[in-house]
Amino acid sequence: MNKEEEEQLMEQINQLENAEKIFHLSNSWEEKGIEKGKELGREESIGKVVRGMLREDLPIELIAKVTGLEIEK
Repeated sequence: MNKEEEEQLMEQINQLENAEKIFHLSNSWEEKGIEKGKELGREESIGKVVRGMLREDLPIELIAKVTGLEIEK
């Protein structure tokens, strides 16, 4: 959607009776997406740290303790 189309859509939404609810809904989904992205980033970072610790031959029990992960992971 280009800028002009977005502006037209926003204008149409603003004219609706329940525009506030629509804006809140879209913002809510955006916030959920951002949180999901942060969660995935944290998981990826922990994975990198764990792989590095394994390469250094650290004991799995220590890795689990430091990262808070269960040994099964």
